[in-house]
Amino acid sequence: MDLLISFLVDETFKKGFIYLTHDHTGVALWSTSHKEKLSLNLVQRYLKLMFSLSPKTLWRLLKFERITYQQMAASQDYLYLANIAVLPEAQGKGKGSLLLNPVLDYCAKNELPVFLETANHHNVALYKRKGFTINEVVDYKALQFYCMQFN
Repeated sequence: MDLLISFLVDETFKKGFIYLTHDHTGVALWSTSHKEKLSLNLVQRYLKLMFSLSPKTLWRLLKFERITYQQMAASQDYLYLANIAVLPEAQGKGKGSLLLNPVLDYCAKNELPVFLETANHHNVALYKRKGFTINEVVDYKALQFYCMQFN
């Protein structure tokens, strides 16, 4: 798990931005539609990930990456909420809104779509209140992944 989080943070630094609450109890990783240029760092990150995961986990990761990018294929520019997390003791105190609202306001003003997926059905209602709609529900074994979009 540490490897995947490290990979995701590195990816976000290269082609997105990270929002952190002032008290460091919440974080949002936002990726943009900009493509990272081929570099030694990019190749090293992917090779490290590829050789550190089991083939089954790597296959599952590639499958969900394909699903993720299929929903964004029609958009030239977009933002993608790669991850949002709030510490348990800070949940229910508006930290998620602090991480979402400024970006969603900017995207609404600039007609920039935002995409995300969640496997937590409790989060679907939260995202719907923020203006997201469900594009697709993907069943994978015992889980349902909600692919959502904000316009």
